[in-house]
Amino acid sequence: MPYVISWNKREVYCKFTGELTGQELIDCNMAMYGNPNFDVVHMQIFDMLEVTEIAFTVDDVKKVAAFDRAAAKINSRMKCALVSTDQIAQGLSKIYQNEIRSSSWEGKSFQTLKEAREWASQSNL
Repeated sequence: MPYVISWNKREVYCKFTGELTGQELIDCNMAMYGNPNFDVVHMQIFDMLEVTEIAFTVDDVKKVAAFDRAAAKINSRMKCALVSTDQIAQGLSKIYQNEIRSSSWEGKSFQTLKEAREWASQSNL
């Protein structure tokens, strides 16, 4: 399992390492949705700084976005931050952001955890 999920008061933090496949990305999301803490968090941080290979596709990203649009009906206040210096991950994040635009969730990509946490903690939710 190339990811670890940590829950804080208002944040869920997902740390990914190594090769990251589409199924692993989906599995991580499903694990978050199934956790009772999901209903009360308002920030998702997806830390991909230690991912060595992006092995997921545009279709995988669109699936995750579809799941997130559905999850937005349960938890309507969420900021989703992707942290990566990889250009492919950054590009896929833009696709995700476009796909969730019709929901109440916000998404944005960053190159550092500090920037992501600062943005995610800004209270406009």
